[in-house]
Amino acid sequence: MKIIQQISGGGCSYPPIQEGNFDNVPEGCALWPDELPTEAFYAHNGFAHLDIRDVDGVLTVVSCEHAVAEWEAWKAGQPEEPEGPEEPQSDVDRMAAAYRAGVMEA
Repeated sequence: MKIIQQISGGGCSYPPIQEGNFDNVPEGCALWPDELPTEAFYAHNGFAHLDIRDVDGVLTVVSCEHAVAEWEAWKAGQPEEPEGPEEPQSDVDRMAAAYRAGVMEA
C-alpha cells in the first residue's frame, strides 16, 4: 500500500510517497492507488497538485499533476552546486582526501 500526506509542506511540496504494509490509512494521509502513476509526482521533486477524494470511505489520491511553477521557483532558490570537488582547507581535510583517494584506487 502506498500513502502520502494530505497536506503539502508548503508551496505544493509533498514529502515522498511512503510504501508499506499498513492495516489502514493513517490519519492525515491519503491512499495512493497502485494504478496511479508516480512519475508526475517524482519528476518535479514532489511538487504536485493532488486531487484527493473520498473513495468508498478512504481518502484517495485520484489525480496528480506537476506543479511546474512552484517547482521552478523552488529550484531557482537553491544554491548552485560546485563545479568540482572542494579543495581541502585544513590538514585534517587533506588527510581525509588522501585517504579517500587511496581507498578509491584500491
